[in-house]
Amino acid sequence: MNSGTQDSSTVDLTPLFYPKNIAVIGVNKNRVGGIKFVFANQEFVEEGGNVYPINPKYEELFGFRVYPSLFHEDIPNIDLAYIAVPAEAVPDVVRDCGKKRVRFGVIFTSGFGESGNYNLQAELEQAVEEVKLHTRIIGPNCLGINNPYSKIHFYPGMPTAKGNISYVSMSGGNTSRLAAWIISQGGGFHNIVSIGNSVDLSPTDFINHFRNDKKTKTIALYLESIIDGRKFIEEVRKTTPHKPIILLKVGQSQVGMQAVRSHTGGLAGSAEIWEALSKQFGIIYTDHFELFQDAVTAFSIDYVLPKNENVCVLVAGGGISVEISDICIKNGLKIPALSEDTKKSLSKIFPSINISFQNPVDLGEYGYIPEYFAQALEIVAKDPAIETVLFVREAERFKIFTETFGRDDMEQKTIESISNVLQKVRKPMICSTSPNLQYERAYKARYQFKINMLKQNLPVIDYIPNACKIIKQMVCYQRYLNKVSKDNII
Repeated sequence: MNSGTQDSSTVDLTPLFYPKNIAVIGVNKNRVGGIKFVFANQEFVEEGGNVYPINPKYEELFGFRVYPSLFHEDIPNIDLAYIAVPAEAVPDVVRDCGKKRVRFGVIFTSGFGESGNYNLQAELEQAVEEVKLHTRIIGPNCLGINNPYSKIHFYPGMPTAKGNISYVSMSGGNTSRLAAWIISQGGGFHNIVSIGNSVDLSPTDFINHFRNDKKTKTIALYLESIIDGRKFIEEVRKTTPHKPIILLKVGQSQVGMQAVRSHTGGLAGSAEIWEALSKQFGIIYTDHFELFQDAVTAFSIDYVLPKNENVCVLVAGGGISVEISDICIKNGLKIPALSEDTKKSLSKIFPSINISFQNPVDLGEYGYIPEYFAQALEIVAKDPAIETVLFVREAERFKIFTETFGRDDMEQKTIESISNVLQKVRKPMICSTSPNLQYERAYKARYQFKINMLKQNLPVIDYIPNACKIIKQMVCYQRYLNKVSKDNII
């Protein structure tokens, strides 16, 4: 596949994310086809934008006027065209976009090299090359653009929220998957790009754009393969000293690589290569989706990076403290001893029965009292040997302990007291909810607690191994930033 020869620095992607006029070429009665882009962008129309459905077979569909051609006299200059025609017709439609000088085309249609149709793939690449001076292409086999700021969407009714994440994905399904996850937790996006098979514009071009985009704090990438490897690395090298890139790289097993060839038609590359590249150029590397979404969440808030691997594990329960410590060590973290001053401070608050002031710290049932736990959290966080605190708050047990302690403010006081500590102690902290109850009320309790804590810039991660891996990645990223700063690369 051709990844484009034009230097990415010359591609102004602003009209792609903030278009004035959109065309949807190939609408019909199939609501999962091109017409869905018309339905999806009615808010864009309400805000003053224009959407032009096109198909010579119809004059009207679902109440929308349909135009016979992109060249109809009532259709003005087009910033963004969705192409949803049969695969064999796509090259000619791309050429029409070039003649019309459409700024960007999104090819929704699939059925090219990824399906073994190499002759049609070659014809598409030729068409793309012919129009590149005027029209740049995203796709094929993709959903295109979602931007809550400009009200551009690719699904009717899709959850959307403004935020600081910009996301590029080679999978349409995983595009929506991450968006739904982040938004459901109170986060949001500046831009989402479902890029498909990258016959022209590649993830590299979008990294270049997002690096200079003031609304983008965090860049998320879902990659199955990459064509312009050297160019990609160069853009990453320029970007990671300023903004974190969280990468989910799939297609690294033999089965996965074969699946990539059938999905995007590209070459995947081994896990070892991608891990080495990530370490060298400061990429936050993940190898499964659940870790990816947790890492994107952790890097989208106002995070603090740890300087080293020293972690204090703070819990209310001996068994889980041992388990978490083992997982920390397995993931390259350290559990150093606490200072004597720290232990003395803890002993002034907690009795010595069924409690351990070693690291990991087990506060026993006293640890469920919000004010006590918050005091312990502040004390261990201030220990000079500790860089990060990994602690557990089982939100599903708030209701249980309401009766035990004779108080109905457990959730409120837990949130308030932890928030106060976060404001006083500027150190990395991550909370796990350590889910165990599967009742609906337990899910609701964990969810509400997570939402409230994320508002206070505290990452709340259910799966403890993910929390440990993210802490390790944060340490590596801090060391990378130190290195590039020392080498005057920033």
